[in-house]
Amino acid sequence: FYIYYFGACERFGDIEKLDRTNKYEHGVTLSLSKSLVNETLELSLAGVLGFNDFDSMISPSIKYSLSDQISLGLKAFIFLPGQDNDGKYGAYKDLSSICINAKFSF
Repeated sequence: FYIYYFGACERFGDIEKLDRTNKYEHGVTLSLSKSLVNETLELSLAGVLGFNDFDSMISPSIKYSLSDQISLGLKAFIFLPGQDNDGKYGAYKDLSSICINAKFSF
């Protein structure tokens, strides 16, 4: 059983500008998924909310199975800063990205 996986992501921004400090962070995560069209289409939404600065990350995705062996997907990673501070996730606001992928199994 072999799987070939192809993915491409486009990110925006520079990781050198990030402030990396050690501190306690509090937050909540959410992950929702729904299969449609006889389980060939899958819609997903994942997210994180940081309570310290009320910053967040949202990751919507869609995957479509053309057959049992071939699937195509689209996913985004969206980072949102808090109202007053960037916060842990908002610090990546310039690194939001969109990914496309294809999977072939045989």
